[in-house]
Amino acid sequence: MPIPARDSVSLIIPLFNEEAMLPTLVREIELFRKDSPEVDQVVFVDDGSTDQTARLARDLVSGLEGYV
Repeated sequence: MPIPARDSVSLIIPLFNEEAMLPTLVREIELFRKDSPEVDQVVFVDDGSTDQTARLARDLVSGLEGYV
């Protein structure tokens, strides 16, 4: 019996010097994902930040599933 297809959604979020707001953003995304199981991937794209956005993003999501 074939496995039924399911809809999935990827969130693609550009980041530029967002170090200060990243903890709040990740917290809000996780709350949203609890009610939206179709969101199975979150992609952060650092757009040349000059602060610690990229490092902090990696650190914040290191233990969470579905982040790229």
